[in-house]
Amino acid sequence: MDDIAESTMEPFKPIEQEIIVLKAAWGLIYEMVNFEMFTPIKAGAVEVHPTDSVHQRLFNILLIDFLDKPGAETFDLIKPTKSSSDDFISHLSYLQQIADRPMMNTENPDLLRRPVTAFNDWLNTEFTVRDVWLSTIERKTDLTLRRVEYIKICGNIAKHGFSRLSWDVSIMRKILKRNDVAIDRDQAYMALPDFYAWFHDNIFNYHIGQIAAHLNDIRWGIYDYLAPMFAWAYMKQPHPSIPDWYEYRYPPAVTRLLARSMFWDLMNDVRSEPFVPRFHIHPILTQRY
Repeated sequence: MDDIAESTMEPFKPIEQEIIVLKAAWGLIYEMVNFEMFTPIKAGAVEVHPTDSVHQRLFNILLIDFLDKPGAETFDLIKPTKSSSDDFISHLSYLQQIADRPMMNTENPDLLRRPVTAFNDWLNTEFTVRDVWLSTIERKTDLTLRRVEYIKICGNIAKHGFSRLSWDVSIMRKILKRNDVAIDRDQAYMALPDFYAWFHDNIFNYHIGQIAAHLNDIRWGIYDYLAPMFAWAYMKQPHPSIPDWYEYRYPPAVTRLLARSMFWDLMNDVRSEPFVPRFHIHPILTQRY
């Protein structure tokens, strides 16, 4: 019966898909950039650190969920087109698609586009680490790779046992081959702990503040993007016993029950400013890698 009921549901409309993507992104960023994950963050140019190594690892795990694609088939999401510099589809790709074809703020989609593009460009930038020593396979080399490549590999190592890392082994072999180091699959599995030690414990710890700043910028971008919709949807209503009773009016095309529920939650999310202030990492802390 459930299958029959689902088969008769109308597909999610474009504005409902937008609501779902924005709600998913907002929720993931909320889980990553907060005052439990990081030491207190102040506005302006700052230095940001995770509270401890456990939260650094958790942040990396949650980040690779953000850098993975949402359940497109479940929510009828239209698959974004890959850019020339991007070989994977992620929540960022869907946010970029919203900025390109906005439904809830057609006047100023750049409020969302700017922080999304900035983070995507940062992730796809190449950098070089000198004298990487993979002791288990006795290889020492300079490695040039994109930031997103090592972040995804390290996040998957943090999340899974080695038996779930075949994709990461394949990517690591490609990275090494681009850097004139040829290894077989067995050697790649052997090198995973060394790769993790070099890049998660060292490079990711250096980058984590910059990543948090980019994510927080996207959260503020979503907040600014949705401000006109919130102003239209929010309605204070008289109530005999609750002085601050309010409701939201729904855009006419938002009819699916799940989409309406997520719209209500999203409007509550942007009812007040994000609790983490706008900040950026001090320039002197962004010059390596």
